[in-house]
Amino acid sequence: MIKDSGNQVQNTVTSQRMKMYHIAELEKLSGVKAATIRMWEKRYGFITPERTDTNIRRYDDHQVRKLLNIVTLLSGGYKLAKIAQLSEADVRAIVSGLHRASQKSDAFSGSLVNDLIMAMLTFDRVGFEKAYDSSVQKYG
Repeated sequence: MIKDSGNQVQNTVTSQRMKMYHIAELEKLSGVKAATIRMWEKRYGFITPERTDTNIRRYDDHQVRKLLNIVTLLSGGYKLAKIAQLSEADVRAIVSGLHRASQKSDAFSGSLVNDLIMAMLTFDRVGFEKAYDSSVQKYG
């Protein structure tokens, strides 16, 4: 807590601290093997985990979101070398386009799953309901 003129003001940084994930959890959420994640870190620098004092990788929600976006692009036919050249904003824009396309095609149904996962991880009720409604509307 931070005190301001005798009043207690909640520190938003500590109150909104993100959950940290081990690589095994990241593997389960993304469907990408841990060895592959490590290789992508080294080769492409897509995600950069924090490290504990004992050198164990720890990933925050932002890193999980980035990896899920990469998985979505891969399922959409993009190559890793091409993804590596894109800015994070470009990746988000392309993923957003794939989401719109997924409503018209079964080719990108995995993006709906990634949307649901990210909404659950970030407790985004509106985002979850939107993804859920889209999937129910499309698949019944």
